[in-house]
Amino acid sequence: MRVAFVNQPWSVSPPDNSADSIALVTYEVARRLTHDAEVRCYARILPNRSRTELIDGIEYRRIDARIDKLLKPLRLLDQWRLTPKRRPFHQSALYHIAYSLAVARDLRRSPCDVVHVHNFAQCARIIRLLNPKIRVVLHMHCDWLTQLDERAVGKLLKNVDLVLGVSQFITQKAQRRFSAGKTQFRTLYNGVDFDRFATAKRSENGRRSILFVGRLSPEKGVHVLLQAFGQLASLFPDVGLDLIGPDNVLSREFVDPGRDDAELERLAPFFSDKASYGAHLRGLVSGELAARVRFVGSIPYDELPAYYASAEMLVVPSVFDEPFGLPLAEAMAAGIPCIATQAGAFAEIVEDQRTGLLVPRANVSALADAMSAILGDPERGRRMGKLGRERCERLFSWNHNAKILVDYFGCIIGSELRVSAKRTRDSDRGRSELAAVRSDAHGNNPG
Repeated sequence: MRVAFVNQPWSVSPPDNSADSIALVTYEVARRLTHDAEVRCYARILPNRSRTELIDGIEYRRIDARIDKLLKPLRLLDQWRLTPKRRPFHQSALYHIAYSLAVARDLRRSPCDVVHVHNFAQCARIIRLLNPKIRVVLHMHCDWLTQLDERAVGKLLKNVDLVLGVSQFITQKAQRRFSAGKTQFRTLYNGVDFDRFATAKRSENGRRSILFVGRLSPEKGVHVLLQAFGQLASLFPDVGLDLIGPDNVLSREFVDPGRDDAELERLAPFFSDKASYGAHLRGLVSGELAARVRFVGSIPYDELPAYYASAEMLVVPSVFDEPFGLPLAEAMAAGIPCIATQAGAFAEIVEDQRTGLLVPRANVSALADAMSAILGDPERGRRMGKLGRERCERLFSWNHNAKILVDYFGCIIGSELRVSAKRTRDSDRGRSELAAVRSDAHGNNPG
């Protein structure tokens, strides 16, 4: 079997200093397929790097599509609200058209059996038009299939054999909306390098900490977390808050293209003036709190497990419907309890009252109460962490996900492929020597 993964046009792959979570997903799954399949990965060109490289058994083909930057100003049409509702520019066939065409042409010259495209159905359509016999998988890490114009998306899905959602939340919504079509819908959870997080050592610096990992962006609800921390800070004077991730506010059309979410509408000024959100967050931390809240910023991926291991809990206070929530899986692997909002896929990851706590979104008092409950009962937190680790190992390992994916591939091409047990063991032992660093700490940065 010959498999090609198509990264988002702005992704750097394999993961390095500017990589994102989707590039990580591609890399971790792809390298587990290389023993039994020819695996190719398309990504954007990098300075001072070869157009083609073989890394960990994956053939990387880098696309020079800098001409797409000439069309970038068209995104202003969305900000000025000149595009039709639910049809933002990033749904257009023109969006990164040069990248899509270059990938499609390369596949025509060097065919594959399956092409696996992340998020962009219009890219999948172009690939199918130039390669009518290829099987196309569209892997959705966001909710665009149900947020965007139904007729336009339906036309694009006619060129797709299989849609993968990163959660049942994503998959089931899309399946209900497009149940009349012939496209298959399945779920493939994101994964975590279980051993890396489960074996990290706890720092003995005497500081108890609450942890947040993700972009500092309005939809992530970091402002709610800071307000909640302010409410409980006096009760737990030895507890600090670490915020890991960059100031990276996405454009509203990527998060909520239909502008349907009332909570995000209340945060609209921060999307319009992106620099204002970071200033707002820092303005919430004053006086004695300033010494207890650390804006850590982006850190090397290899350093991330130690932060989890040293934390009392992970808090993910998103105020919009998250498609998955990779930090939750990482925290569970590290054996710490999780607090998350009742939003999107979080209930599929966190078992409420068992591996963590779920609270209403944008509810400062409920979030403060949940954090206080775990801080005030460390034994309960340890029990939740232990159960979370067991759940993570069962559901969110890369080896488990790779085996599911190749079964899906086999179904759509009418043959079988199995991930070799030896290969998966070797993959776990012999991790890449590349420095896997995600500067956006699990965020995606559309361009």
